Amino acid sequence: MLVSEKATSKDLKDLPILKQLKQVAGLRIWEPRQSSTKEFEPFGSGLKLDKDIEGIGQPRTDSEIKRSGSFEVRAEGHVAPKGKEGVPCRCVVRGKAQRLALQGFDCEQCRNFYAATKLAPKSEDLKASRHRLEHAPTCTPPGRRASYSNVVMEKWGESEGAKSTLFFDEQDITVPQNIYLKWVRQELEDEEACLELPFMILVLVSFTLMAVLSLNQHVVLSVEQAIEQDIRENANFAFNEYMGHKTLQDVHSVPDFWSWMRLGFLPLVIQPAWMYSEGYARNVASAFQLNTVPNSVWDMGTYHIPVAGDYLHYNRIIGGLRFRQQVAPEAPCRFPPGRKTDLWERWYGKVCMPAFQEPFFEPDTSVGEVFEQATREEWLLMADMQRMMDQVLDMEDGCHGVHTIGTRACYCNWCQAQSPAMPWVTERTQRIEVSMATFNAEYGLLTLTGVNLWIARGGRMRKRVELMSVWVNFSQFTAANVPVMVFAGIWLVCVCYIFINEIIEIISVIRNAETRWHRALLEDYLGFWNIVDWLSISVAAVVVVLWFGLAMESGTLQDHLGKLLEDRSSLALVAAFFQALEVTSAEEKRFRLILCFYPMLLLLRLFKSFAAQPRLAVVTDTIKLASQDLLHFGLVSAAVIACLCLNAVLLFGRDVEAFGNLPRSLHSSFRMLFGDWEWAPMEEVSRSGAYLWFTIFMVLVAIILLNMLLAIILDNYMDVKRVSASAQSLGEQFQEMRRRRQMQKRKERMRLTDVWDHFVAEAQNRPKLALASERDITVDFLEQMGMPSSQASRTLQNSWMAHLKATTVPFELKHSSSWLARFEADTRKCRNGLYFLFDRLEFYDTRFAKLDVEEFSDLAQSDMAQEMAVQLLRLSSEAAEKLAKLLSVVDKTQSRTEEKQLLIHGTVRDMSHLLLKLQSLGTHIGSRLEGLTYTGQSF
Repeated sequence: MLVSEKATSKDLKDLPILKQLKQVAGLRIWEPRQSSTKEFEPFGSGLKLDKDIEGIGQPRTDSEIKRSGSFEVRAEGHVAPKGKEGVPCRCVVRGKAQRLALQGFDCEQCRNFYAATKLAPKSEDLKASRHRLEHAPTCTPPGRRASYSNVVMEKWGESEGAKSTLFFDEQDITVPQNIYLKWVRQELEDEEACLELPFMILVLVSFTLMAVLSLNQHVVLSVEQAIEQDIRENANFAFNEYMGHKTLQDVHSVPDFWSWMRLGFLPLVIQPAWMYSEGYARNVASAFQLNTVPNSVWDMGTYHIPVAGDYLHYNRIIGGLRFRQQVAPEAPCRFPPGRKTDLWERWYGKVCMPAFQEPFFEPDTSVGEVFEQATREEWLLMADMQRMMDQVLDMEDGCHGVHTIGTRACYCNWCQAQSPAMPWVTERTQRIEVSMATFNAEYGLLTLTGVNLWIARGGRMRKRVELMSVWVNFSQFTAANVPVMVFAGIWLVCVCYIFINEIIEIISVIRNAETRWHRALLEDYLGFWNIVDWLSISVAAVVVVLWFGLAMESGTLQDHLGKLLEDRSSLALVAAFFQALEVTSAEEKRFRLILCFYPMLLLLRLFKSFAAQPRLAVVTDTIKLASQDLLHFGLVSAAVIACLCLNAVLLFGRDVEAFGNLPRSLHSSFRMLFGDWEWAPMEEVSRSGAYLWFTIFMVLVAIILLNMLLAIILDNYMDVKRVSASAQSLGEQFQEMRRRRQMQKRKERMRLTDVWDHFVAEAQNRPKLALASERDITVDFLEQMGMPSSQASRTLQNSWMAHLKATTVPFELKHSSSWLARFEADTRKCRNGLYFLFDRLEFYDTRFAKLDVEEFSDLAQSDMAQEMAVQLLRLSSEAAEKLAKLLSVVDKTQSRTEEKQLLIHGTVRDMSHLLLKLQSLGTHIGSRLEGLTYTGQSF
């Protein structure tokens, strides 16, 4: 509602209508703004509003309400169109002529256009405007474009859940320097880690090829399996004509050992004559009536076979066979207390000899390859078969036969040195080893084979065949070693590159240190990934050292082998060669073990590269996110599994080797968790106990705990997957890096490294000082550094977005409580406002009947009636518009529902037709079958 434009502020205050309007709640009279900084002050405050609706109808700024020096009276929340009457709504106007007759208005985009082109808008420009309306648009606060460059970021507080809102525009972006530099440094680190991924793949590939080609595990496996299988399967004893019924696994006593040695092992490895099939001589004599002995040696032209020392045709035994054993020392026996010890000793009749290294379970490679405190060493040098067999007999009976008959000397040196004479194996023996060294010239492989027997103090003998092999040309520059050396050189260059980069980083940290150097290294350098880098460098250095050590030992072994070829009968040279072969084999084993450890560090370095790519870091991020849940779950599951494993040890430990102690029980339980178990041994111990324990284990561990573990992992995986789904893929990240390189070549962007160096140089080469500064960085500031405007705007926006992403707490259900409370308060305000508006309308409808009509002028009454009519028409039009929109939505929904119903009816109709056809077809087939049946019966 407008008041006369010629009226002044003083005149308006004296109008009777204004005196009445000042008492009306919801209506305010605004005075023209004198300056751009002065706020509007209402002439009258009107009635006080309810606390729930305070804030409704607050004064608006000059950009929101246009006034041309006139006063304006309006209801709260609505601006009356100036000089216009009627309903202030946007009605659809059809027809070009009718639209041209409407008024033209400008908008924010139009004003930005004129500001950018520096053209003053003319009155004629509005005639061509596309913003044509019958009435002036509602004066609401100017909105902002919903674009990336004009975004409202909402940050959730960790404790209060409050919201802080930040607006920034493309031309006016301000970011603190510490946030900007942190983002720049993170981008540089991510780019470096991403570029490190191909480098680490090169390191992994070169190391893999170097290790695989240098060790040739498949060749070693083939040779060692041939020797082991031959000893286990073909060294037989307990013969019945040609059939030996027992093997190494059937050796359970000392007599069995000597039977196996004389009848099985020695004839197997020492074959002075060519071997024929079983019964060959007898069959030839019966078929051809010949009594000649088959040839024992064959002439192959340039050589004769068999060659002395040949084993499995392709292996040559070096030196001979070595016998040695471990002897247990004497110790006091464990007799029950209460009686004199001499009585027990007189009854027991001998001393006790507890073993100092006794395998209670089946021995493994780590036990078989180590032989400590070797004594009673005997050698069977390569000689004729009868000489070696006689020495074995002397070792078995302690030269008793030789002393009785006296036809030859005793060949058992240890037995002969004892007084009185005794056999080589006694009750004090706790371990026996029979070893031989073979050389395979086809591959250049030296193999040390040892047959080990442990005599437990319970009486059981455990057996194991252990083999250790080394390449005789390991370090020599041969054609076979050229690829190994090439890949080893590539790997060493990569390791040196990593080492140099770490040294450069350490020097940089020390130079820029503001405190003592060790404190600076601890605070600014030492981190998890740096520790991984130095561990990989250290292990690589150990690999190189062990490689050189193995090369030196291989050279020493070759020297001993060369000396042995000159004098094959020298016992000292044979013993020295065996000792060198053992040392070289142990060095080769250490080299293989350190090679096995290095790939684990390479895996950690790959995880470092994966961490720079969100989609590659899903595994590590999932474990990191689920760490707390896994920790608490691990405590519960460890307690349950420990109790069940202890129960298994107590229940089955004496009868089942898999549950003999806690580590074995834990491993067996882990195998059972994945379906690998042996039920029969458990059932033999106690069927009811096995049923109960197995059921409890499967229900608690396999069904409950395992599924809970999977649920924890999958739950956190879904959270990580949801976050990383919108992240760049690896290809997109490389494409972004490629784009940066191309723009840098075209001089269209500034390197982030140069940006970092510029800020650090400003801080006098003190990165901490640069990172601590909170100076505002703007686009203009970056342009002064030489950065293009587009890059400056983009980097500022990206840095702020990364800061908000890192500091914003993810939205959770608990955060919605404050918003729901605020929504409820706003709803209550709206409700009270509606009640208040209803009261005002009712007040207007009844006020003139209560007031003295003479106090109001005709002009005031007509203006009041006009304003009320306008407000009522506006409300009715808005209600009609809302109702029309709602009805249109309902109509569309109804039409879609009808279309779906028609489609369903059509589908049902087609199905019914198809069923009728199938029914008629079934009837026809039934009638045909009845006809055929009837025809068959008639015939």
